[in-house]
Amino acid sequence: LAPVMFTKLLRRSSNVCRRFLVLQKRRFVQTSSAPVWKSHYSHVFLTNVDGVKVASDCLLLDIRHAARYQIATPYYPEGGQEVVVVRAGKRNATSIYLTNLLEYHEHGNDLRTGLATAIDTYLQFASQDVNKSSFGRSKPLASLFLTNEIMALNPLDDGTIINDLLHDIIYPFAYNTGNIDVSVNIENHLAYYAAQYQRWRWIEHEYPTQNKYPHSFASLRPDLHETGKKLASLKNADVLSLFFGAGVSMNANLPSWQGLLNKLATFIEMNENELHNLSSFNILDQPTIIEKRFVAKYGDDKGKSMFKQQIADAVQTPYFALTHALLVGLNLNEVVTTNYECLYERAFESVNEKQIRTLPQDLGKKDQERMPWILKFHGTTTYPDSIILTREDYIKYNANSSAMMGVLESLLITKHLLFIGFSLTDDHLFDACQAIKDLLDASYSTNERKMGSVLMLKENKMFKEQWQSMFDIVSMQNEDEPGDTSEAARKLEIFIDYLGMQITKKNCKFLLKEEYDILLNEKEKVIKK
Repeated sequence: LAPVMFTKLLRRSSNVCRRFLVLQKRRFVQTSSAPVWKSHYSHVFLTNVDGVKVASDCLLLDIRHAARYQIATPYYPEGGQEVVVVRAGKRNATSIYLTNLLEYHEHGNDLRTGLATAIDTYLQFASQDVNKSSFGRSKPLASLFLTNEIMALNPLDDGTIINDLLHDIIYPFAYNTGNIDVSVNIENHLAYYAAQYQRWRWIEHEYPTQNKYPHSFASLRPDLHETGKKLASLKNADVLSLFFGAGVSMNANLPSWQGLLNKLATFIEMNENELHNLSSFNILDQPTIIEKRFVAKYGDDKGKSMFKQQIADAVQTPYFALTHALLVGLNLNEVVTTNYECLYERAFESVNEKQIRTLPQDLGKKDQERMPWILKFHGTTTYPDSIILTREDYIKYNANSSAMMGVLESLLITKHLLFIGFSLTDDHLFDACQAIKDLLDASYSTNERKMGSVLMLKENKMFKEQWQSMFDIVSMQNEDEPGDTSEAARKLEIFIDYLGMQITKKNCKFLLKEEYDILLNEKEKVIKK
C-alpha cells in the first residue's frame, strides 16, 4: 500500500501547491519583484463621474437601481443570503448586469465580501460575453459604478473597500485577462482621491521592478511618462488649459464630419448620385448645398432653423465617452472646443455640485464669474442657431468672432494649452497662433516658451516640422511602433488617465478621514497625528 499512499499524497500536495500558486497570482501578493505589465494587457481606468453615463460595452448595477434606468429585472434567487450577478439584456449599446448587493447587505452580510464577489463575478462574465467593442475601441470596456449609496453602507470601510477592490480583484483581473479594459467610476470625491493616491503609490513606490513603470501604464513610453509629469506640474502651477476637438467624441458613437453630412443629406432625401457629386465640392460648400435643399423645401427661416436642429439632433447620444470622463478628472478651469455637442459638460456635471459655464452663451448670467467655463468656438447644440458649419456661417463668424479670438489669444499668451483630438487645421486657430508669434517677434522677445502641447495619435514628421516652433508635439505611437489608429486612441486614453493620476495625487483631503487610515503608511500616520 505504501506506493499507492505515497502517490495519493504526492497528487494531493501537487494540487495544494497549484492552488497556492494560482492564489498568489490571483491576489497579486507583493514580492520583491512585482509582475511587469505588458502593453497588450488590460488597463484599469479611474474616473470621478456617473458610471451609468460612460460609453461602455457592459455595466454592473444593483437590481434596485434597474427601474431608475428603465431596465427590466430578470429572475434571480431572492432572500439576499448570497450575492448573485445576472445578465439583464442591453440598454442602447451597453450590456447590463445586475447584482443584489444592497439586499445582501441588508440581511447582515459583510459589504466588502459581497462587493468583491459581485465585481469579480461580473468581470468574469464580461470577459467571456463581450468580444468586440460597440464604441470603436480596440478593447471592450467594462464599467462599474461605486455610488455614494454603496460607499455609505459602511463608511468606516471605505478605505478598505478601495484597497481590496483595486489590489485584490480588479488589478489581478486586468493582469490575467487581456481582452477587456475596466473603468472604475467612483462618485464620492474623497474615495476617488484616495484611489488615485493609492494607485500612484503602488505604481511608483511599492512595486519597484526592473521596469521603471510597472503595471498598466507600462504600455506608455518613458518619454510619455515624463510628459505627463511635466503637464501635471503645469496644472499644479495653474497654467494648464484644454482645447479639444472632434477626436475626443469618436468613442461616444458620434458621427464623423462626413457621417454628419450624410445624415443631413439623407434626411433631405438626396439620392446616391447626388451624395457622390456632393463629395467633389469644398468642405464648406457641401453643408451649404444641403442647407439650400432645406430652404427650398421648408422656406428660408424654417429651412435654416430645421437644418441647424437636425445637426443638433445628429450629435445627441445617451453617453459621454471615457475620454470626456478622464478629461473632467484633470480639473481644468478653462476649456475651449470646436465641438457642438455637450458631452464634456454632461460628464463634468454628472458628479460635480457646480455647473460649468458655456461661453459665449452664458456671458450675461449673474453669479457665474468664478465658475469653470468652456468656450464653444463653433456653437453648441443647446442653442442650435449658434452652430457654425456652412460657408455663410463662417463669413458671419469671421465678422463677429473678435471677442472669442481674444480669449483664445489670451490663453495662448498666459497659459499652456493642451490640444487633444484636434488637428490644428482650423483657420481661426492658425490666425490666433500667428498673431501671438508676430507679437513676440515684434517685441524682440526671446521666445523659448511653447504655447502648448499637441497630443497626436500617430507620429507625423511633416506636421511636427510645421508646428514644433510653437508647440510641443507628443505622439502616442511613433512611426516604427505597431498598432492601428484604435490602439493609438486607447493609448491616448491611458495617457490622460496617467496625467489625471499625477494631478490628483496632490489632493490629499482624504488623509485626515478615519475611514481611510488603512491606506496610510507609517510616515503618513505620524503626519496625521
